[in-house]
Amino acid sequence: MNAKKWQIIKIIFNQASEKPRDEQAEFVAQKCKEVITNELINENTFDDDLVDVDDARNNIYREVMAMLAAENDQANDVRLTEIVSANAETLSESSVSLQAGDKVEQFTIVSCIGEGGMGRVYSAKRSGEDFDQWVAIKVIHQRYLNHDSVLRFKQERQILASLQHKNIASLIGGGEMNASIPYIILEFVDGIPITDYCQQHQLDVEQRLSLFQQVLSAIDYAHQNLVVHRDIKPSNVLVTATGDVKLLDFGIAKLINPAHQGSTSDLTQEQMRVLTPGNASPEQVLGAQITTRSDVYGLGTLLMHVLTGESIYENTTDARELEDSILNKTPIKPSVVCKRSQHLVTQQRAKKIKGDLDIIVMKALQKSPDRRYSNVAQFAEDIHRYTHCYPILAKPDSLSYKVKKYVQRNTATTLVGSIFLCSLIGFSAVIFRQSGQIEQQRDRAIAQAEVAQQTSDFMLGIFDAADPYKNNGKELSTKQLLNLAIDELQTMETQDQIKVQLLASLALVFNTLEDFKTSEKLVSQASQIVEKITAGDAELSGQTLVIMGRARGQLLFANDDYKAAQNLFRELIDQFKQPAVFKQFSPNQQVLVEAKLMFELATVLSYEGNEKEAVEYSRNAIDLLENSAVIEKDMAAYYVGYAHSLRRIGRLDLSEQNLRKAIALERQKPNLTLDLGYSLNQLASTLIRMGRLEEALVSAQEGLEIRRNIVGNKHVETLASQGIVARVHKYLRQFDNALEIHQERAVAIEEVYGREHSYYAGVVLSIADLYLSKSDLVVSQQYFEEGLRLFLKTTPNHFRLAIPYIGLGRIKYKQGDYQAAITHFKTAIEIMENLDMYNHSFRAEALGFYGNALIQTSQAEQGEKLKEEATQMFMRIYGEQSIQLSAFLLKLEDN
Repeated sequence: MNAKKWQIIKIIFNQASEKPRDEQAEFVAQKCKEVITNELINENTFDDDLVDVDDARNNIYREVMAMLAAENDQANDVRLTEIVSANAETLSESSVSLQAGDKVEQFTIVSCIGEGGMGRVYSAKRSGEDFDQWVAIKVIHQRYLNHDSVLRFKQERQILASLQHKNIASLIGGGEMNASIPYIILEFVDGIPITDYCQQHQLDVEQRLSLFQQVLSAIDYAHQNLVVHRDIKPSNVLVTATGDVKLLDFGIAKLINPAHQGSTSDLTQEQMRVLTPGNASPEQVLGAQITTRSDVYGLGTLLMHVLTGESIYENTTDARELEDSILNKTPIKPSVVCKRSQHLVTQQRAKKIKGDLDIIVMKALQKSPDRRYSNVAQFAEDIHRYTHCYPILAKPDSLSYKVKKYVQRNTATTLVGSIFLCSLIGFSAVIFRQSGQIEQQRDRAIAQAEVAQQTSDFMLGIFDAADPYKNNGKELSTKQLLNLAIDELQTMETQDQIKVQLLASLALVFNTLEDFKTSEKLVSQASQIVEKITAGDAELSGQTLVIMGRARGQLLFANDDYKAAQNLFRELIDQFKQPAVFKQFSPNQQVLVEAKLMFELATVLSYEGNEKEAVEYSRNAIDLLENSAVIEKDMAAYYVGYAHSLRRIGRLDLSEQNLRKAIALERQKPNLTLDLGYSLNQLASTLIRMGRLEEALVSAQEGLEIRRNIVGNKHVETLASQGIVARVHKYLRQFDNALEIHQERAVAIEEVYGREHSYYAGVVLSIADLYLSKSDLVVSQQYFEEGLRLFLKTTPNHFRLAIPYIGLGRIKYKQGDYQAAITHFKTAIEIMENLDMYNHSFRAEALGFYGNALIQTSQAEQGEKLKEEATQMFMRIYGEQSIQLSAFLLKLEDN
């Protein structure tokens, strides 16, 4: 131990020992703050040019407090001061002291470059004919030569031997000196702490995050190798002159491999004593179980320091206060820390950090490990998302957040917040121009201003509620925000027609969220108000009529009542075209509303299987928009819907043309969008039909990657894209690849939606079909039966219920049980015909397989007729050269 360092310890100890016990900790902390300065460190008082002032203070604080604790535990009045003074010289000389020129293996000691809690670190050099190699040699203090400390030192050597990563200082060797003193030879890192590097080079936020991503990569690698670092702090993260990050000091790291637990479990208390308090997680302070999420917390403290230039509890030196802060105090957001800084450059970073980076840091610094990022990879994913302007995973889908992302990325048609915003703002803009049906004609201008003001106040109130900076940092999820809007509407004093429109607008948003139960309640409330309005012989305004009609139609569609939805939209179009209603809208609004209603009708017709009429309405909607001066932001969606129906009737070239129009429109946007991902998936489906499978796979994979980057792995849109990629693999007869994808989807769907959901039923049937393609009839039957059970429970009136019956029929056919096969095929046919879906591919498949079974039961003539009917139906639906027709004919031959 350096003599001057020991002198400081002895002075502070002597002074503190005169204080009452309950005042000693605070006194020592204060003295360390006063005495230990940057100037003292720069004078090499501690023989350690790597240590920073906080480390030095913490080191002295621990030494003094340990001595005081030992003194206070004495059973008699013998003063530890006297004992320490008498043995000061011995203590000073108790560690191995290597001198310049000494040899350790083939390396020559150059100088002492640092001293940590358990040992010293020396720089050393090996010179050869063609090279010089610099290393760092770490030697344990002789006074710590007990069993546990030596074991931990050797554990560090073992840990480093298992880690080979470009951002981790690597192990070169190790052994024992005379007197069995262990040492480690490490890669020499010529760098400075990451925080100093950021300050010296005046890095901007993006450059700081780039360095931090290297740290994340190193820690993630360590975790993958079952190692938790447990002491992540700036002085353990060095940056070289070339900008490369190196992670140091696995001295208190923990092996989480069960095979190693026996050798480390007894070291917990010693490891606790040497951790850095300011960077310790709550569970470390409490001595609770340490996991990889403890490192997530440490990374959070490091990111805070990197972004702000200050440590998380910069002004806390008292040990009890520090512990209380770690356990109970919510850290100040990094943007606020920057804003309060005395340095102008730091203040300017506040605006950039505010928002997503605040949320990322605060997520990592949650007191409860369960509320932090589940792993470092997830932490890194959010940093990546932030730097590429995608929504971060840690961010609740609050409305204001969605709106903000709309402004940044212009993805209006795919984000819930944008849908809500467009619905309400569109309603507000239109209602401003309504006629005097709400008030007398002479009061029209006043009434319009009042309506617009009420709508504006309502929206602004909801958006304010979503702003965490206006309500003490409280974040609201999308559902919370929308529920707040519902509550506001219940007490809102406004005209009935306005309330109907707001309720219906909210219902449309809940439809988008697939919360049809809430949507139905809102529509029911609006309907009751409508009944009250019309009971008094008042007419609904055009805007009320349209919004209510759309909400009702979408609900019917969501409940698979396609006939009722189709009839409602047809009626709504007729009502809208009546002069008394039509003239309530401006010319541009007339175009937009009519096109939207026709397109929604086309969507219902497509799901109903009436693709010919769906094509007609889609084409009319597009012509209406293209021949007007109206700018429709959702134009790409019209092209995609039209292309979908064209594909279903075999107009593949025209389908491809319209999809490429949609993709071109989406690519003009400044960032990748979910709509682009969807368009690429639809293009893949058309290319599959055209037999261009390799092109289809490229398109499907790009669509999947876009969706995954935006909404993550477990979102329904990502899962749908995976299904299309799997379908391409299936047609390529790469059954194992397709099966792996579907099994991955099944796990994600079960985790998010549970087994008792139609999504899960769908993927179960896809897996069943693949096992059938692989001729594994036993496993295939199990999956088909499970899919049938789930569909009967979740969507008993859906046409997809025919799928498991067709599959089970094919299995029974292959097993030679033709009568059972016939029963299953007939059931599938009845399901399709009961839904008036006579021209659907499922009915065609069932007819063809039914015909095969009849042939096997000596009813060849009838069987051949059914097979011919099925083949002709497939040709009409998919085209004579389609891959679907080829696959169907192969199945018929196979059966």
